Amino acid sequence: MNILDILYAVDGISSVGVCEFNTLKHYMNESAIAKAYNYCENAHSVYVALFPYFNKPQNGNLSIYARGKDYHSVICDILTPISDQIERKTNAKSVVLVDNSPLNEVQAARLSGVGKIGENGLIFDKIYGSFVFIGTILTSIPFKQMPAILSDNTHIIPPDKDSKIIDCLHCGLCKKHCLGHAIGENGKINCENCLSELTQTKKDLTDEQENLLLKHNLIWGCDTCQLVCPQNKNVPFTKNKSFTENLINSLSLEDIENLTRKQFNEKYKDRAFTWRGTKPLIRNLTLKG
Repeated sequence: MNILDILYAVDGISSVGVCEFNTLKHYMNESAIAKAYNYCENAHSVYVALFPYFNKPQNGNLSIYARGKDYHSVICDILTPISDQIERKTNAKSVVLVDNSPLNEVQAARLSGVGKIGENGLIFDKIYGSFVFIGTILTSIPFKQMPAILSDNTHIIPPDKDSKIIDCLHCGLCKKHCLGHAIGENGKINCENCLSELTQTKKDLTDEQENLLLKHNLIWGCDTCQLVCPQNKNVPFTKNKSFTENLINSLSLEDIENLTRKQFNEKYKDRAFTWRGTKPLIRNLTLKG
């Protein structure tokens, strides 16, 4: 079975590729490697798929990625049947991993050839820019290098394992507009000052971090480094209805402050902002008055 062809034929997926797990391990710590082997004891191949999510911009206080259905469940719903098919037809172990994963997903995407890394540390699809989610299938199928299939239906041989491809104009706009000055060299992000991280953490914020949050226009996540990037200019809207319909653009204190965790999860089920509970959201909304 040609797994890449099967993946590419699925609605909602823009680009697909495969990389060798042994190569990806160079970008993972020992704990992450051990966790990956717990999922798939004889891991050899990582199949990678990109899922565009950009939608028509609307006013709101939630990051674009969090306004639609939770991408974890969307991607799992799409990839799990394919993973099951792999196991049935090859007798190989196969497991779907999305975001909360031991794999270094950005490097897996780069090594598979589906995208290139920008200076903001994100993977860039050829057509949809960095507004893509990464989904992976970790398998015990022996690795065989195959050309990635990109979003314009072109095929590309994945880069050499030692190459550091940065697809970037080096205009500096992402660094200039990052309120926390969190973007370092070669896409290294200082999480202590990254507003996407700060809006989601349950930890107490320092005075400096609170001041950063006060200057920020969102209460969950951050889109700044993507929205200012020239390579994201005029990217197409996603065709995946999970990310275009039944959107929640904003939350208010009145929406959530009196909800128990159970009530919150029930009211906003299948939303990416529920996993931390109400504490960070209430803190952020309260700070902003």
